Amino acid sequence: MFQSIQVFGRQKRQTESDNRSFLQKLVQGIIILFIFVIFSNKMPASAFPGVSLPSDFPHVDIKINRSSDSSFIFLSNRTGVPYIMILRPSGKPVYYKRMSDRAYDFKVQPNGLLTHYVRDDLWAFVAMDSTYTVIDTIKCANDVFTDSHELQLTSNGHALLIGAKIETMDMSEIVEGGHTDARVIHNIIQELDAEKNVVFEWSSKDHFNIRDAVHEDLTAASIDYVHMNTIDVDNDGHLLISSRNLSEVTKIHRQSGEIIWRLGGVNNQFTFVNDSAGFSYQHDIRALPNGNYTLFDNGTYHSPPFSRAVEYHLDTDSMTATLVWEYRHEPDYYSNAMGNAQRLPNGDTVINWAAMPYPKLTQVQPDCTVVYELGFVTPATCYRTFRFPWNGKALKPYLIAESHPDKVSLIFNKFEDHSVVKYKIYGGTTPNPTALFDITKEPFIHYSDLRNLQTYYFRVTALDDSGTESEFSNQDSVFVRYAEPDDDMIINGNFENGLKFWYLKTTGDARARGSITDDDTYYVKIDSAGIYFQSIKLVQSGITLHKNKHYRLEFDARADSPRPIDAKLEQRFEPWNDYGKIGTTFLTTTLKHYSYTFQMKHSTDYHVDLAFHCGFYKDDVYISNVTLKPVINASVSNRTHSKPKKFKLSHNFPNPFNANTTLAYALPQKSMVTVTVFNVLGEIVAKPLVAIKDAGTYELNFSRPSLASGVYFCRMEARALNHSKTYSKVIKMTLLK
Repeated sequence: MFQSIQVFGRQKRQTESDNRSFLQKLVQGIIILFIFVIFSNKMPASAFPGVSLPSDFPHVDIKINRSSDSSFIFLSNRTGVPYIMILRPSGKPVYYKRMSDRAYDFKVQPNGLLTHYVRDDLWAFVAMDSTYTVIDTIKCANDVFTDSHELQLTSNGHALLIGAKIETMDMSEIVEGGHTDARVIHNIIQELDAEKNVVFEWSSKDHFNIRDAVHEDLTAASIDYVHMNTIDVDNDGHLLISSRNLSEVTKIHRQSGEIIWRLGGVNNQFTFVNDSAGFSYQHDIRALPNGNYTLFDNGTYHSPPFSRAVEYHLDTDSMTATLVWEYRHEPDYYSNAMGNAQRLPNGDTVINWAAMPYPKLTQVQPDCTVVYELGFVTPATCYRTFRFPWNGKALKPYLIAESHPDKVSLIFNKFEDHSVVKYKIYGGTTPNPTALFDITKEPFIHYSDLRNLQTYYFRVTALDDSGTESEFSNQDSVFVRYAEPDDDMIINGNFENGLKFWYLKTTGDARARGSITDDDTYYVKIDSAGIYFQSIKLVQSGITLHKNKHYRLEFDARADSPRPIDAKLEQRFEPWNDYGKIGTTFLTTTLKHYSYTFQMKHSTDYHVDLAFHCGFYKDDVYISNVTLKPVINASVSNRTHSKPKKFKLSHNFPNPFNANTTLAYALPQKSMVTVTVFNVLGEIVAKPLVAIKDAGTYELNFSRPSLASGVYFCRMEARALNHSKTYSKVIKMTLLK
């Protein structure tokens, strides 16, 4: 491609007599360029030099870089497609891995191993060596659930873990109004030896009073009164724990389990000096070599709330806790959960502000001068961030396969192995391929000529400069989904191929079955509706939505009885954005056509799910003729199906509800609307909605957590602007807590 452009640059400077030759070469160049673009398998990829990155990689933005610190940055994102990653101070990745679920506490242990928590079906910590090979899985013993907050590997080869056990308790015997069969979470500390035997165990149930969680709702059905989030080993060998929901740091005797002292919370034994606020709902207590302690003070119950990193000196003779250092951003940052503060060997402190809009690494000197600051380009939450020295090199390549509307991309890296000269791609339509598919010198390759609507499997090896071939990478599969810009993005939307490309997902106690009727309609047979709309949903995955593009979703649907469903274009990962913002569709017993137009206002997402949420209501649902197409020059509104024919106030859903419910009403003409909610005494319990609205169907979220259980009423009054007659309707709502 570059050579063709050079020819054009030279030829346009030829004399008039050479114009004909120039035009001929120009046409030839354009043809060659066209053929290259269409058929080339090697196109540019977004990458740092020597490292290729997948399309959904969470890029970082370095705002400040005045530090001479050469240690590496270890972090993970909980929002968006989750990754664990190791970065140079420049932001260049030296290792990353895409996770199928949120990862926690990615760090280097004192023995040099990398550890992080894996959810999925494992619910345990995994340990990797410096070649990024998993060598161990570490979890609590004796049927104790392994909590994600902390793993500490000690110098003697032991592991310290936080665990959890759930006990059903009659809380009415403890607090007025308590749930008679509440699920109470007790935290457990376990120390495992090198053979995974429990050599020490400590339970919050034996040492903490549940009433001390003064900010928790002890009348709730589920109670997390401790929420332990940190274990550390103090300089004398005894244990430090942080219990967020008690606002307490506790020191525990390593052998007897007896409490040595308690700092913070209602059982605080210390007098705070230089710190009138104390700390609140904290994370990350750490013992320092100088005998002091750092922690990340989330500050949930400061007034007003603010977060900070602090260092205390504890005098256990005079029982004082003196604030000797803090960093508090100006203006205040406030992160209600997560976060950490790591003291570096040079005296600097690394602070992770955790919450989505804030930096994920602020490095400050002892005088509070900021020398380094990094955050995600697309805001994301992060549990902990660290800096460590690191020297790792991958044993084999790591592969990610992606499907795009115009190509399939393979991204592979043998991290930090600078002897690699080429990669060999093995691929096919069956798992564990051994047939050579391609060879490339680049750490990526693209294909635009694979068989459409076919699943391919790939593995990759790396060849070094001596010709030695590495082990196979991980296997990754990809479903080819080529589409022209104006094609329907839904596969088998008319269900003529049966259930193919669709799946029915149920959660909790919901039960449903999917089948195809004789007229090619997807029939959702609901046996148990569950407690949420999303308890039952019909899903097609792998849809790409491009930022700022407009789309139209259309489908036909009915139900056995009138009921609502939600059609959503939803993010597969936290924060689970609803990209379409379509709202609720109200089905009748007659098959109707529904059409919704929306704009993708978030970053491009290649992993979108189209999901029809059909839970909560027991009435069976029928869906057919589903299409999703790009719209050119769209005039977008939130709801674009046909104009209502009459005024209507629908029953709220869910009903009964717990603090939150949705009201829906329809206007056939531009009207003055008043919506009022009142109790059985006729007293208004929420500020009425009074507005002029265009014709259409609207939703109104009603949220009043402070209201007591009982019966309430909603009255809608609407009058078209060119009429004198007023429409009025009242519905009954039941609030159950």
